[in-house]
Formats: sequence, C-alpha cells, structure tokens
Amino acid sequence: MKVQLAQRHALITGGGTGIGRALAFALAQHGARVTVTGRRSELLQAVAQAIIERGEPAQAISADVTDAAQRNAMLTQAVASFGEIEILISNAGALHGGSFAQHSAQEIEALIRLHLNAPMELVRSLHPHLKAIVLVSSQAAQIPVPHFALYCATKAGLSAFATALRYELDDTHVLLAAPPGTRTPMIEPFLHLPEAKHFPLLEAEFVAERIVKALAAGRREVAFHPLYDFPVRFYRWFPGLLTRALHWQRHRFARLFERQ
Repeated sequence: MKVQLAQRHALITGGGTGIGRALAFALAQHGARVTVTGRRSELLQAVAQAIIERGEPAQAISADVTDAAQRNAMLTQAVASFGEIEILISNAGALHGGSFAQHSAQEIEALIRLHLNAPMELVRSLHPHLKAIVLVSSQAAQIPVPHFALYCATKAGLSAFATALRYELDDTHVLLAAPPGTRTPMIEPFLHLPEAKHFPLLEAEFVAERIVKALAAGRREVAFHPLYDFPVRFYRWFPGLLTRALHWQRHRFARLFERQ
C-alpha cells in the first residue's frame, strides 16, 4: 500500500547532516511538514531555514534522542508546532570502529542507546499516530565488517526490530533502509586513508531519494543500486567464500585503525 507523504508531519532524527539532511529536503519536496532533530543546533537550523526558503514548512529542534527528558521535550515541541507526528524517520547514528576488545563499557552502552533504545522509545511514544516508520540501519547489519563489530551488532538489532514491528503494527507501514557505504560526515575521518579507495561510496542525496521513493511506494525494504546490493545476495548464497574474503580484509581494517 502506498504511503501518503504530502501534508504529513515527518520527524527525522540525525537531520542536520548526511542522509538525515538529505531526507529532510526530499520529504519536504514531497509536501511533508518536516521536523529535524539532533544535537547540533546550528546545523539543524541551517537545514530548516534552507527548506523554508524553498517555500516548504520545516522546523529544527535540538535534542539528544538518547536522553529521555530531551527526547520528550522535543516531541512535545514538535507536536505543538506541526501537529501529531505521522512519519518517523529514525536515522541518528554513530560509527565506532576499532578492535571490539578496546571499546569501553561507556562506548558500548552509548551506541546501544543511540541505535536501539532511542528508536524503540520513539516508536513506543509515537505509534498511536504513526502512519509510517523508517528505520535507517546499514548494510553492515547484513554483512559483517571486521573492526566494526559494535556498529554491526547494533544495526543488526535495529533491522530485527523493524522486521518484527511489521507483524505488530497493522496500521503503520514499516520500512527498513539498510544503505551501503555512503559519503557522510560520519565516515570522513577514514576517507583520507589509502585503504578507503577500495570501498566505493554512494552519495547521501541518492540514498535519501531511494528511501523516500520506497516509502511512497509502500515497499518494505529499499533497493539502492544493483552493484551495491549484490554483496548482500552474494553473502546469502555463498557465505563461505565471503567469509574467507573477510578474514583477509580484517588485516586491511586493522591497518586502517592503526593509522588513525
């Protein structure tokens, strides 16, 4: 079933940069009233102002979605200004790389709160009025990436959450977006390294366009590009072959982090 975007209030977490920023512009172009939220107020304000200058409704509300008080205050303000939130885009994320054994307990807890707890709490708070939920996971949830175990695990949990929700929320469409590597500020610290040339990246605007197109069409998952989607199918068909390749790649990833 197709999802109406026009005249609906869409909340986008992590809306100041990268995929979230691009999603804000794409949804506004489809007629949605857009609220962008995140921790960096100046970036959020710039996104909202640019959308408003195009003649489309938008607002920016800074909040740390992992903090219950800030999250609830943000939701109250968003609803007071634009009405009930009907489309939730849970996009906020962080990339923690390196040997898993070197992660602190605080780092582990923080990423679980951001990638799992916050989306779950937002869905729990908003579901009576939601017409659609978009959970932005990652291709890393489907194909393990050496030295990104924490990121892979939390994104895999988010993907499982999306799949299970489909069987619970009869009147709410749930779209899982698991984009491959995308050029965003989150990965900029790695782009100058020689190893980065082996990992082609999509542009955030292209990824956002594909997500919004899939949402409007009422699809359950997003197809991004045959070249980038193929590794997931290959891993499903021939896990043994890719496992050997990943064992070889782990040394490349290890060198990458040694140079940080």
